[in-house]
Order: sequence, then structure tokens, then C-alpha cells
Amino acid sequence: MGVSSTYCQLCALPAQHDHYVPSAAGHLRIHRGSLPAGGHDWDEPLETSRPFAFGAEHAWLRDVVVVQGGPRPLRGFVEDGVFVDRESGAKAYVFEGDEEGVTLHHACWQLLGAPTAPAETLRGRGLLAWARVDAYRGQLFEFATWESDGKAGWLVDPTGDSPAAAASRRRISDMAEARRRTALRSTAPAAVADVLARDCDWRGVVITNGNGERDCVMHLRTALHRGLDCAAFPHLVQVAKDYPLGAAPGGLPAAEHGVAIEDLETAFQHTLEHDRCGIAACFVYGGGKALLFAQTSDPAEARRRVESLPWAGVPGGMEVNEMHDPGWDTLAGMLGW
Repeated sequence: MGVSSTYCQLCALPAQHDHYVPSAAGHLRIHRGSLPAGGHDWDEPLETSRPFAFGAEHAWLRDVVVVQGGPRPLRGFVEDGVFVDRESGAKAYVFEGDEEGVTLHHACWQLLGAPTAPAETLRGRGLLAWARVDAYRGQLFEFATWESDGKAGWLVDPTGDSPAAAASRRRISDMAEARRRTALRSTAPAAVADVLARDCDWRGVVITNGNGERDCVMHLRTALHRGLDCAAFPHLVQVAKDYPLGAAPGGLPAAEHGVAIEDLETAFQHTLEHDRCGIAACFVYGGGKALLFAQTSDPAEARRRVESLPWAGVPGGMEVNEMHDPGWDTLAGMLGW
């Protein structure tokens, strides 16, 4: 079995500490959470990179339960998709996290009320918050990039008392609440209203240049297509928001601005979707500009709501445009429908 990551099916974060660490010679070493010091001497002269600095506040990421429907869930650790129960030694092949049981961090399982049946276990897959983690999923989770993007606080144990722990707990609780509000179905959506009701189709995509540097990040809905009944939302709304470039190569924002832009994405989605005034479809940022797209039934009201969001929290200009686009041609062309 190859190297792979498993993810908590609520919060989307990894269920292990394993990650790649590049060397000066261009080789990759694996930091294994199950081994002392990750399994390597990181102070060798040729090494320029170091593994992510895990502390006690990160131990919860490796404390995992698998809900299979028995009287109690299994509890142990996972590596390369294989879960091992600490008490019995029983194994479950969970792979990405939802094969022979639902994989959760023990802390996330407790926040859900300790469910014992898979059908009672809320999953975050497809939420916008889940799509944001997609962008850091290689063969193993990219802890160093996550940290450099200003998100290290979300790796802190949510059961703690620190401000970072409270923020981590709030993020997970918000994902659980968002899933409670939606109605998951096994059938494909027939209309945009169905996509709104389910809210389980967000995906994160990273576009890199020839040097492997991130040029662009996209968070987009994958259930929208020309075959849906889109008549209720015939107007396109587009926001173009400038931001200062970060120090890293590529066109992405500095850490503090990147997190603020994601907060604006959340606010943009909520202000349009909470009463079905519109549907957020795609967010793109790169090259010093964030683009936010939605379709709406009421362009004047959508503009009013969007312009009232706290755009000033990110330096740079902002422009809102709307147009009559009943066939959703702009989004179809951009996303290749």
C-alpha cells in the first residue's frame, strides 16, 4: 500500500502528522508521526527544511475514532489509510476517511455528541470550509504551506482553553452546524434550489506554474451545470477585489490577507444564500486579485448586500458588476461546462 493521508470526515484536517519534508538536494523525506523525531535526523548538514513543529496542542490530530455502528467506536491511530484500534489491535481500512467506517478526530467526535452509527455522523465533505482544506492535500497534507498561509491556529486542539483553541473549536462547530442545516440526498440535484439545499459540492483547486509555485487558488461548486433548472437566478454578480501580494513566489496574498479573503468568501456566500437571494458559484484568487461570482434573482438587492460586506479589511480597491446572464454563459465559459 502506498503513502497516503486520511482526513477527519467532519473538520477535513488530517488524521495523522505524516508529511513530506524537502531536502536541499530536491529529495523528499516523510516525517512519520508514529516514529521518534518523525523517523529522521533533521540536523544533517545537507538538510535545509525542517518538519512542522508539532507540540502537545497537535496531539489530537492523531487521536482518531472510526464509527462503524457497534456499541462503541474504535479509537486509535491511522497511517497510510490503515486504522489500528489501540485497545484490541483491530484494523479498519479507512483510506481517505470514509471506507470501513467514518473516521473522525476524537475531539470532533465529541463535538458531534459521540455518535455510534455512521448514519448519525455528520460529515463536512463538500462544504466551503472543506474545499479550503482541499488546496493543501497532496499525497500527504502540506503542513508547512498551511502554516505559512496563516492557518496554524486551526491545528490547535479544540478542547483547550487558549484563544487559538477556541477559534479551532468554532471552526469545527460551524462546519457541524452548516451540515445540520442542509438536506443531503443520494439523487442528483435537478435545479439550483436543490444545490442550495444540499450545499455539499464545494471543491478546492490549486493552479501552479512551471516551478511548482502556486499561482491561483479556486473554490468552486461542482454540482452546477447547464442541465440544471437555472431560471430562478438569471443575473450574474461579480466582485473584483485587489489585495497586496505576499512575499512568496506566485500571485497569492500575504497570510493575514488570505485568511481575510476567505472570511469575505464566507460572508459573500451567506449574505446571498441565507434567504435564497442568490447562489455563490466560484471564488478565484491569484495575481493580486480575488474574483467572487454568484447568480441572483435580484441584482440590485444582491449588489446592496455585497457592497455592505467589510471589504476594507483587505487593502486594495473593490468593484461590483452585474449583468443579465440567464444562460449562465459567463460561468459556463470560465468553468468549462
